[in-house]
Amino acid sequence: MAGTPPAAQALTVRLLSMALSEYRTRAGAIIRELSSHPELCEFIDGTLPAPEPFGPTRDARLVILGQDPTVKRPESRARVRVVLNLDRGGALRTYLREVCDIFALDLDSEVAAFNVANNFFTAPPTQLPDGVLLTAVDRWMPVVRDQLGCHPHACVMSLGEPVLELLAREDASRRVREYWGYINAKVAGDPARFRALPGSKSRFARDIYPFPHQPSRGRRFYKLTLPEYARFVAQRSGLAA
Repeated sequence: MAGTPPAAQALTVRLLSMALSEYRTRAGAIIRELSSHPELCEFIDGTLPAPEPFGPTRDARLVILGQDPTVKRPESRARVRVVLNLDRGGALRTYLREVCDIFALDLDSEVAAFNVANNFFTAPPTQLPDGVLLTAVDRWMPVVRDQLGCHPHACVMSLGEPVLELLAREDASRRVREYWGYINAKVAGDPARFRALPGSKSRFARDIYPFPHQPSRGRRFYKLTLPEYARFVAQRSGLAA
């Protein structure tokens, strides 16, 4: 907030505090509801608060929709305080900073990140019964929709294929590579086939640009295609303006 008058700084701090307080209240109610649900309770850790959103609460230029990975050890889950652990260093933060560099964005001041489901699960998604993850996401949708509404002009990107599967409607592709002009695993994607998940096929009615999660980023196809696809996103979404 360098250069901002003290009165404006104080107002900004109060607004941020109010937004975070409301989020904690709503998140706490949802976690209590999910952890008492007869079909979901054994898969929900109801003892921990939701990770807090990362980044500005309003008017970010980029919003990242992700999902914190399930951590089997409760003591490790308790150390996740901010969405995607973006308050710490690590491979994911390094990857997202690389993407933001292509977008000419500052990760800490111009980017917000939310989870599509903000509770902790007690098992990895692949070990959850059918419908558990989607039921949880449905309950979180009003919160995430309101979070997105605070960033009406932001470009929205999803992180990882499991998240894309939750965001795409039934008639849309759930494979990240299909949006990156995939030809084969050894060459870069075809820029003429780059695309977004359109708002008409997105559960949040916003265009969404699918990105691979950090572990997949090292695959040859994604490594070769990332710079060009990111430039496509910047041009099409207005980030390059």
